[in-house]
Amino acid sequence: MTRPALILLAILIAYALLFVLVGEAISATVSSDHYLIVTEYLDVKERQEAKRKKVRKLRQRYLEWRQWRKDDIRERVHAWAVAGLGDGYAKYAPYGVPWCALYVQSCVSRCEPDHPLPANPASTGSWRAAIRAKARGLREVVERRHIRRGDLVCFVWGHMGVFHRAVKAGFWSIEGNCSGRVRLRWHRWHDADTFGRVLVTFIPERFRCALPR
Repeated sequence: MTRPALILLAILIAYALLFVLVGEAISATVSSDHYLIVTEYLDVKERQEAKRKKVRKLRQRYLEWRQWRKDDIRERVHAWAVAGLGDGYAKYAPYGVPWCALYVQSCVSRCEPDHPLPANPASTGSWRAAIRAKARGLREVVERRHIRRGDLVCFVWGHMGVFHRAVKAGFWSIEGNCSGRVRLRWHRWHDADTFGRVLVTFIPERFRCALPR
């Protein structure tokens, strides 16, 4: 083989080796970038799934807490109503001022100091309107079988009280402004036109991120 031929062969071999080395380098770079992209994607998905699990767990705890608080509020309204039995008008209003609604306000406010109140908490009509409108942290209990002690009751003649206990023909309630005192009284079901429930209005900060947006 002549000298020029040998030189040409050497050049071709050198180019071939260079092509192979460059190709391997490019392939290694692409593979490395692809690995980093896939790894980062999987890390993001894993973090997102962990966050979703945490929120689901927190929301379940919130729902359990909310149910407990709903029952707790009713029980505490009822407990304050019972504690007031026998109290006279002077504790709630001046003589001659109807104070059945003011007594209910006292029970709710003692139970939940920051709970919103109807526009005119001294008026049974204002409580009734808020209950029926599902406003001011109140809602109506429509079905008799769902009424529980600690719920609120408004009567057709403009009076109101706190539901105490159901019996077959009617129910007992605790009411202010009954001959100047807080008393336990029995009524037939048709005496009442509205039953209401005091709702949870304050949500602890730890549950805020679990609430629907």
